[in-house]
Amino acid sequence: MSSTTLFDQASGQLNFLLLAQRNMILISAFSLALATFKTNFNYPLMKYFVIILFAYAIAVGAKSIDDFNAYIKDAKIDEPALAANEINLLNRYEDWVYFSYTLIAIIVIILLTFVQVEFFSGFHKLFGFKETKKIN
Repeated sequence: MSSTTLFDQASGQLNFLLLAQRNMILISAFSLALATFKTNFNYPLMKYFVIILFAYAIAVGAKSIDDFNAYIKDAKIDEPALAANEINLLNRYEDWVYFSYTLIAIIVIILLTFVQVEFFSGFHKLFGFKETKKIN
């Protein structure tokens, strides 16, 4: 495999990973917009749809990480035939998955916060974790 071909393929795979990160952000933003819409209009099934969308964003990220790691692993199979700059390129590109992991973690935290607020707010009020509004 020539350096140009490896660079082109690796760049294409990296662009795919970054596109998946963008899609995760867009899906999560759409989920938050629906959560706000649900709060204002109180549609009962909307909270489940929000959770499904967050889960879908997480799945998109996990699948893109898996595919990108598979590409890196396949490209490194030819490691003895690769030049030092090609191995360096693959190693640098391999680090991009940590940004996807971080984004998945942020989405999970947002999802858990939404679930806690949406499903356990009565529990919080019951045990005094959340103050109830007092009318004077």
